[in-house]
Amino acid sequence: MEHVPGPIVLPSWKQPRRPWRWVGVIALVVAFTLVYDKATAEPEAWVVIARDAHYDVEIDRARTKTGRMASQGRWVNVVETWYRTSHKLPRLHKGKEFDREVVRSVVRCDNLTFKVASIAMSRGNGRPITRQVTSGEELYRQRWRPVERGTTEEIAAQAACHFGDAAAPSTAER
Repeated sequence: MEHVPGPIVLPSWKQPRRPWRWVGVIALVVAFTLVYDKATAEPEAWVVIARDAHYDVEIDRARTKTGRMASQGRWVNVVETWYRTSHKLPRLHKGKEFDREVVRSVVRCDNLTFKVASIAMSRGNGRPITRQVTSGEELYRQRWRPVERGTTEEIAAQAACHFGDAAAPSTAER
């Protein structure tokens, strides 16, 4: 009978590195970067809903969708949407300049109230100087803020409700 040697086991400090693990990490970093870039880029889905001498406000029709959200022990109908405000002149936040805000919010169209899910401030399409993201629990606990009537905020909320209605499946499809 011939002796067949088993595999050679090297001590852990001598084992070759596994590059495929790094491929997974790099893929995740690239995916997160692409998601952020998609949110701040210039796709055709962004529609100008308000404009004046100081800023442009846009809404992303492609990511405006209807849904239901728990609120004070019951389910309410909401529209989740993304707004982008481009300021004509740079502004300051904690000593850093920005001229673009990208906000993800949840709007109730029945009483025109909203909650802010996330916000990112940047210089144009550059990396954010600051980013705030609300967890699901924090969003649930956040109070519904009334939309101030006669303002750009009202125009934006009404646009979200309009595009949310357009994105919602018809009664026959439900």
